[in-house]
Amino acid sequence: MKTLNYLVAGMIGLGLNGCNLDYTKKEQSGVMNEKGLVVTTLYNKRHSSTDIAPGITTGGDIAISVSSTTIPETWGVVFRCEHKNKFPIMGSEESYKELWNKLDEGDSVTILYKEVYKVKYDGKTDEVISKELFDYDFIGAEKINTLKGTR
Repeated sequence: MKTLNYLVAGMIGLGLNGCNLDYTKKEQSGVMNEKGLVVTTLYNKRHSSTDIAPGITTGGDIAISVSSTTIPETWGVVFRCEHKNKFPIMGSEESYKELWNKLDEGDSVTILYKEVYKVKYDGKTDEVISKELFDYDFIGAEKINTLKGTR
């Protein structure tokens, strides 16, 4: 009998709530591009540190704690886009190293990216309720050859 009461209460709750089935999805635009400039390149060497600290346990014994931190080697580039905004791209993966190696301060570039949206849909009609730009997904940058032909 108790289970039946819970079942009925749940069904009444769903009916009063209207079964709000709205849902949100993360979606990306197609590849976009924008002209930009390399402001500077960044490099951080890999480094590690270890800390040793004495302490006392709750039982009154002496204890020693050891903590180690390792920061990986990272490469980065700071860009200034057509809209005059500056933004850094930085990481430890090989693709960041390749980008860092091919670009220098002052280079003109084409920046490739995707816009990332949070899109809220009506659960009954699948129509878009709202669409919010919340991030950019950097794809890469290609140097623009600014040298003119020579005679």
